[in-house]
Amino acid sequence: MLDHSQPDHSQPDHSQPDRHRGLRLVRSTLGVAAPYVAQAMATHPAHDLLIELTSPDTGQTTSFEPFAVLGRLHGHVPAAAVHGMAVVESGIVSLVWRNGTSVRAICRSGDPWATPVYSLHGNDEPMVDALRRAFGLATPRAMFGPAWYWLMVWIHDLATLCGASVIGVHEAARWHPGLEPDEIDDTDDPAEVVERCLDRLYEHARLTGWDGVRSGAENGWLDLGRCSPSMASWFDNSSFGRALATQLGSASLEVDRLATTDDRITAAARAMFRLMIDGLASVRAMDCHR
Repeated sequence: MLDHSQPDHSQPDHSQPDRHRGLRLVRSTLGVAAPYVAQAMATHPAHDLLIELTSPDTGQTTSFEPFAVLGRLHGHVPAAAVHGMAVVESGIVSLVWRNGTSVRAICRSGDPWATPVYSLHGNDEPMVDALRRAFGLATPRAMFGPAWYWLMVWIHDLATLCGASVIGVHEAARWHPGLEPDEIDDTDDPAEVVERCLDRLYEHARLTGWDGVRSGAENGWLDLGRCSPSMASWFDNSSFGRALATQLGSASLEVDRLATTDDRITAAARAMFRLMIDGLASVRAMDCHR
């Protein structure tokens, strides 16, 4: 029988030895599932595994070459008979049950429960996001908002769409995703332009939130990224933001690329974007969309 008790969302108790936490969790259905998981690992050594459990000791195992499990999980919705899913990746077992119970264990000697087991509650790694979303469970809140995304849209538009022969601070500002061009007509001061651009970036991010960005993906007009409408619906806001961040990469690297490949953009304009990046980093907590 499955243990349908409420998941233990408590944080690890650092006042107790690790072995006590491991032993406490082993007594649950997680411990019952351990032999099945260990058997799957022994049958498919040195492979990443996706294990769909129809009960703690019964299920189906799919073996993958390394690094393929996450792609398999994205968009995946398990059959109703599947009550839990485990992923074995690089010697780590991540297991999530449909009722929200979730744990991670580092494998030693082929027994994933021989070492302490930790709750995955609050864990925001991509694999954990994918396992939770497969069951329609919420993922931990992203610790950043979408301002960095709109910055990437701005840089991308500037590099690919702007036809000006020389792009200075004012010309770059006119491609800002949340600023009306006439908002900077009354100033010739580059520092003031930068300040207004940064303020509007925060404001635009607060107005759209991750809801607005994800809605754009669901409607098929995401400005950047390769996220299909169905995938955008499968993610929730937090996991969507983290997946997009992984896909789009670093704004700093994008500015560095512009500096070496696009001589239309002046040093002052590139410096403006670096100030944007520094500004976003300095208020990272404020950028968290609640």
